[in-house]
Amino acid sequence: MSDTKGGAPIRLGVVGPGLIWDNAHRDVLLSLTASFEIAAFLARSDSTLSKAHAQVPSASLYHEYEAFLAAPDIEAVVLLTPIPQNAPMTVRALEAGKTVFVEKPFAVSVAEGDSVLEASARAGTPVYVLEQAPYAHLWDRVGEVIRAGRIGTPATYEKIRHVFLDPDEDQSGGYGTTDWRIDTTFPIGNFFDGGIHDLAVHAKLFGSPSHLRSWGNSFRPAFGEFDHVSTVFRYESGLTGFFSHSAYLGGRRNCFTIRGTEGLIHIDETGVSLESKRGTRENLPTDRESPHEQMWRELATAAAAGAAAPYTLEHAARDLSLLEHIAASLHRNAEVDVV
Repeated sequence: MSDTKGGAPIRLGVVGPGLIWDNAHRDVLLSLTASFEIAAFLARSDSTLSKAHAQVPSASLYHEYEAFLAAPDIEAVVLLTPIPQNAPMTVRALEAGKTVFVEKPFAVSVAEGDSVLEASARAGTPVYVLEQAPYAHLWDRVGEVIRAGRIGTPATYEKIRHVFLDPDEDQSGGYGTTDWRIDTTFPIGNFFDGGIHDLAVHAKLFGSPSHLRSWGNSFRPAFGEFDHVSTVFRYESGLTGFFSHSAYLGGRRNCFTIRGTEGLIHIDETGVSLESKRGTRENLPTDRESPHEQMWRELATAAAAGAAAPYTLEHAARDLSLLEHIAASLHRNAEVDVV
């Protein structure tokens, strides 16, 4: 793999240059010219390929994955595919000798995720999961505050993450109109696709829970298995956490509060504040850079060295396992041990 410090940029082949490409990845990758070059696009529809070609006229265009993987000028594959396609297409790319950048979740089950881990180990080739949430500098700052003891011993947290995904009245930049998000072939509905961002952040701040209990509601006949999932997490440290996630309830009052024995950290759309239990308040500085930009800069450094990224494939597998435990709790209507 080439070195971004004076070496040639990594030549990327992008699979599925659709909504997530336009909304999240395109502008960042096209700006990192010292690190990446878009060499090819693959899509099923001519209109998607025509749009991508207009964005990068020098890129080759493909309809068939085998021909795409056989192209010697494609060093790495960027998989922006529906969730059920992620693992099988990752394994095929690894077998073709390509480095893989794949959207989250990288598989629909722990068993399928294990097949990716095994294929990566056999090939000796990294897999980079495009989970931007833990790369946000905000969480580094929050973690520093917690480790410095400024809120004392963390005791509990509450998070509300509600959006509105709907094919007729979408408020999510188009994600609510995506067929595979509406008629899902993966478990527990949008929590599986959207809630995993939050699980990655929770793990970065608190580690993995030891037990969890989830409850779910379905308010409409379509759009995945559950419209709302509430989960209580318990940790070996004694910490407890509550997380409410919905792709239906909507609203603009999302927030995250971490409470300790000496104070709390509160995060909402207005900013981040540190408050003592006696009432003094301090606003913490925040970084407005896109977490996608932060993620791709870290990935560029890791990929140039053939090294693991800060959010590793093993981290992604841990978060996938937690999704499976939440699904088990929902379906059993019981608390489950996290193993």
